[in-house]
Amino acid sequence: MIKSIKEIKNIGVFSDFKNGGSKRFEKLTYIYGLSTYGKTTITEILNSLKNDNNSYVIKRKTIPYINCQQKVLFSVLVDGSANERDLCYKNDSWSVNTISKNMEIFGTDFIHKNLFTGLQIERNNKENFTQFILGEQGVILAEKIKAKKQGLTNDKKNLSNTVPHFVKNKNEFEIKKFINYQINYMDLDKIKTEIEEKSLELTNEQDRLKEPSKILNLSEPKKFDYKYENIIDIIDSINKLLIENYENIREDSFKQLEKHLINNFKNNENAENWIKTGLNYCKDHDEGNCPFCGQKLNNARELLNLYNDFFDENYNFFIKKIEEEITDKIQKLEDITFTNKSALQTCLADIAQYNNLIKDSEFQTDLKKIKANLNLIDEESINTGKSKILKAIKIRASLKNISPYKKIEEVNIDAFKNKISEYNKILKDTYVLLTSITVIIKEFKNKYKNTKEIQINIEIINNKIKVLEYKKARIELCAQCKDYIKLHNVVN
Repeated sequence: MIKSIKEIKNIGVFSDFKNGGSKRFEKLTYIYGLSTYGKTTITEILNSLKNDNNSYVIKRKTIPYINCQQKVLFSVLVDGSANERDLCYKNDSWSVNTISKNMEIFGTDFIHKNLFTGLQIERNNKENFTQFILGEQGVILAEKIKAKKQGLTNDKKNLSNTVPHFVKNKNEFEIKKFINYQINYMDLDKIKTEIEEKSLELTNEQDRLKEPSKILNLSEPKKFDYKYENIIDIIDSINKLLIENYENIREDSFKQLEKHLINNFKNNENAENWIKTGLNYCKDHDEGNCPFCGQKLNNARELLNLYNDFFDENYNFFIKKIEEEITDKIQKLEDITFTNKSALQTCLADIAQYNNLIKDSEFQTDLKKIKANLNLIDEESINTGKSKILKAIKIRASLKNISPYKKIEEVNIDAFKNKISEYNKILKDTYVLLTSITVIIKEFKNKYKNTKEIQINIEIINNKIKVLEYKKARIELCAQCKDYIKLHNVVN
């Protein structure tokens, strides 16, 4: 299909060849000549045409350099036609090229690519002929496989050097176990803190093993017997007495007595007691004179009957009961003091000796709760509330003493009752916590009666530290593990 090379410019020895149109290509054409006369250059031009690759031409610019474009002009037959047309290379590219698919070039470049070593046929070349299909891609694959084999050999040598240093001298099973250890949900900072805590615990335990008598001689906390004050019951009882009235007094007698008091007493606050005193005298001197006004008692019979009807025996019993019970309960109320907080503080002071010794989570949790409860106890506020209620009760008790038969408004203690309820609940919870802590302390001290148990505990702590160190190392050496896995997958 190639009929002639009409023109070559600025390529190799052909700085300006423009009369090649007369040199015709036939079915078989030989080109021969001395070295440096351009045979290889023409082969490179044909390689560029075949592969549509300008690098073959560009690398063969004329020396010395000529400042002009490279150019090649072929005359070719196309599509079975008898007419020739131009196929041109300029501006570093070929024009429409339809003949390259029919071209095969077996030059030194082909020999080099397909036989590795150029023109010299050696043992390696012969092996390549027998092992691979003759061809450029086959040789490229052979070179890649050879490089990979060499790389694989190097990787196997380097695999042992990439083992994470934590398991550097371990067997394959231990290395694999470390590499595959899951760390997705682990917190490195938390693990480091746990290691510090366990290491401190180990040191303390080892120190205690030297002198267990110090532990055994520590005093145990005193029993916390909190006082559950029945102050609400006492106040409720007083309120009940305040609202009691004497229902047996007849309405007509009551009205007549009130009328008499209004008519005859300027200040009737103490009139009732004054009349009762006089009435007791009149019982003993029924026919005599009144000790207060001097008139004959038989002249005041109607009034005396009225008094006797009002202040009968049941009434006297009633008011006596009211007075005595109110007085008694007020005294009990005055005697109540809230001092449980100081007793609890004493217990905590005893427990403080064990705070840095016992690392048991239950002990530490219970201790925190007790301290929190201590802060919630406000006995000063409760005592203040009690004083206010006591003052209000005494005022109402005085009114009750003046008119025992009358109903007196009770003292409202709803807010105080809630405060006392919460106070007693805190004390009860604290008592349970202290009981639990006391048991833990006794069990802790019992361990030091037998040093063998201490040694076992030291071993347990050591094992926990080893596990934590293992986790810590796995997280910190994550990058090394990934490198090892990557290289291990390549080798295997």
